Amino acid sequence: MSEEIKAFKIDKETGYWIDPRSVYVDLHNLLCIFLADEAYAKILNGEKDPLWALASIAEKEITRILINSAIVARIIDDQKNENSFNDESLNCGSLFEGEKKSILTLRFACNKIIHADDIGIVIVDKGTKFSFIKSKIILTGRLHSKEWNAEIDIINYIRSYLIAMDKLYPLKEYT
Repeated sequence: MSEEIKAFKIDKETGYWIDPRSVYVDLHNLLCIFLADEAYAKILNGEKDPLWALASIAEKEITRILINSAIVARIIDDQKNENSFNDESLNCGSLFEGEKKSILTLRFACNKIIHADDIGIVIVDKGTKFSFIKSKIILTGRLHSKEWNAEIDIINYIRSYLIAMDKLYPLKEYT
């Protein structure tokens, strides 16, 4: 006996089932990782400390959340067709293409996250036993054989993302 599989659209507008709550949870977790890392560096008692294992997950989780949030933002922005993620006031950082420096809007930050060849996390080493991450990431990549670099301020990325999402999925409905 074979099963019949039927494809259907979950959401009539986008064709995807995007739960804004899961996006908000991921953004919350991303914010917490960056804000807590300095505190982690201060309380660790060496590499044999059981907390060391938790501290070392941060880089992978940052990458997962950035990629996931960027893909979701692009899907929502493309499907809703309201340019909510491309507003210049949603400045997440800077884009460097050769000598040219420009504002990195949320939409372009998402593009750069998706298409980056490398994602680098900025590490700070100041007066703690262990270094910690700063709330900035550096992306590098190529577009039509031209190299680019992008600096994303994670706090501004999250804040801009929430402003854009609030226009489509009001935050008060999910808190």
